[in-house]
Amino acid sequence: MLLNDEDQPLLTKKIHFLSLREFFIWMIIVGITIVIGFMARGSNWGGDMGYFVNSINTVASMFALGFPIFSLTGLMFASPTSRRYLQQLSNQGMSDRRFLLFRYAQCLVLVGIYSIVTTIIIFVMPVIYATSLNYSISLGYFAYLPAVMIASLIVGCILAALATLLTMATDRAYLSASLGGTITIFLALVTGWTADMLRDSATQILILSSPHNLVKMLAAVLSNHDFSLDNRELMYFGFNNSPESLLVPLFGFTLLAITSIILSLPILRVNMNRWLMLGMVGTNAIWEQSAELHDPRDVVKARKNLRFQRTAAVFFVCTLLFSFGFGSFAITQIMDESSSTTLYQSPDGGQSIVLGVWLIFEFELQQSSSDLSNRLRYRMHFDDWGSCPDELSYTHAFLMMEQSEFNQLNESSKLELCYEPRNITRGEIGGFSAGSDIGEQFGTHIVVFYVYATTNSTVGGALQVSIEIVHEIG
Repeated sequence: MLLNDEDQPLLTKKIHFLSLREFFIWMIIVGITIVIGFMARGSNWGGDMGYFVNSINTVASMFALGFPIFSLTGLMFASPTSRRYLQQLSNQGMSDRRFLLFRYAQCLVLVGIYSIVTTIIIFVMPVIYATSLNYSISLGYFAYLPAVMIASLIVGCILAALATLLTMATDRAYLSASLGGTITIFLALVTGWTADMLRDSATQILILSSPHNLVKMLAAVLSNHDFSLDNRELMYFGFNNSPESLLVPLFGFTLLAITSIILSLPILRVNMNRWLMLGMVGTNAIWEQSAELHDPRDVVKARKNLRFQRTAAVFFVCTLLFSFGFGSFAITQIMDESSSTTLYQSPDGGQSIVLGVWLIFEFELQQSSSDLSNRLRYRMHFDDWGSCPDELSYTHAFLMMEQSEFNQLNESSKLELCYEPRNITRGEIGGFSAGSDIGEQFGTHIVVFYVYATTNSTVGGALQVSIEIVHEIG
């Protein structure tokens, strides 16, 4: 008991578990994060499945930033208002273990509201945008809204536990938010923020160590949609979704979250003992009077201990990020040493591709003698548009069939086997890359490319492109 019981009525009137000012600051952080999430989500897709994928990638980008959850938890545990609130609970006889869990539960409620509301906003935004342009879109993709909500809730609750420990260690709201945001951004950049980055990443083994990729795969799996049917999984996400792949990361993150809450308790006890001593509960005559009762030598010692605690927390985070970055670099070096065979490469100066005509490459993939993974990657870059129309569309695919078998298909059947067509305008930095795990599917394969005029697919023309197809083992 830090204060007398007769002081409680006055304290109860003046203490709130989160002030309006703190809540307003947090809402600004959320708003900025949503905007950046839309800007940093990567490719923009159309159609019901495209809008669903756009929503997943936007939500994932918000988790890559991390600031909303880490700043919320910081304010809930380390702002002056929150410290007064926790001191009140202590004075009312609530055990420290109970009010830690009680406060964490309050965080989970707010994180849940944040996850649900932001996910709904992200799903609704395409409708608002289309309405403003007098353009109607199908609302079929809303069927996948619960999957993204649940994925966001699960990962949000895990991050809230990690943020609780980080807040306890720093005992400063904005320092813990800064460190937490730095961690999630660093993990996203190292493992691959967008699908394009992930497809070309040599550290595929690490992708689910980033919360934003965990949200992506979890939402895709919970949607119960078989992305392999439309052959666009790698283009959408940059990796293949698999329920089995989620088991170890989810178990590891859950265990880490539980451990974080357990470790937070003794640190909270230490923090509470010095809040009044160091005047960390805000301006209030009663709190200030209590702080003056402490020995100045104890105050100096408490201040040094707090400084050391914060320094240790920052050092630990920096060491963790350096170790992860170094490990990622080491894996990249090992992967670079794996064997790769160039199956096809355009000659110097590129090659011509005729609009409206399929360009097909056929090759045999032989089973390797090792148990290493097999991948095929290909890319195309538009070098010179020549006299082609200003807007072109393109599609492509990697298929296990013979060229003769593909040629027997009608045009619509061919297009159904390919990725959804994308548009590109003259003057853009044009090109794309894609890849796929071959697994045990050895034998005859083809890679197909198809470019045509967007407004009229019968318009002729030719452009210069550079193509590369590589088989990687390792």
